[in-house]
Amino acid sequence: MSAVIKVVTTANRTRFFHHSGKDGSGLGRLLGPQGVFAGPALVFASPLQTEVYSPKQIAYIEIDGIGAAAAGEEHRDTLITGIAESNAAPEYDLYDGPSRFRVVFYFAGGAELHAHVEVDNTDVSDADRLRRVSRLFELPLVKFTTAAGGIGLINPAVMTRVMITPAGDILPSDSIAVDDF
Repeated sequence: MSAVIKVVTTANRTRFFHHSGKDGSGLGRLLGPQGVFAGPALVFASPLQTEVYSPKQIAYIEIDGIGAAAAGEEHRDTLITGIAESNAAPEYDLYDGPSRFRVVFYFAGGAELHAHVEVDNTDVSDADRLRRVSRLFELPLVKFTTAAGGIGLINPAVMTRVMITPAGDILPSDSIAVDDF
């Protein structure tokens, strides 16, 4: 199983690695339940060079070439799917109800990840979808499906904010009402 691994750091640097699939070692660490962002240094080694990353400084990782089912179901009620950069322009008129919306995840250092979010519950309210998204900040790891159908891993510890489009009609009682610029 050949895979392409994309690592985006809080320094807003992106690196790509190819995993030939001949040796299954390493991918298990990325996909394991132990949380790759809380562990020891993350090492990518090839015959030509070795790169060592501080997992706490990684914004997100995408692994394309293996199915999203291999990641397990981390957040069964909230399905996050990445959007290709070519389709990342905001659609402010998009409104399929509170169960489907767009988000942009912002990370320390300036990295951004655009995604669609679907809440698997037909009775969800606007306030409930905001609660589910804000809950992501509290998790050690957020899994998502990449735009190419692979597995993505978000480090919530370095997320600075999430923008939800459209806002919805009902806001949480503790929100600060502001005017748009």
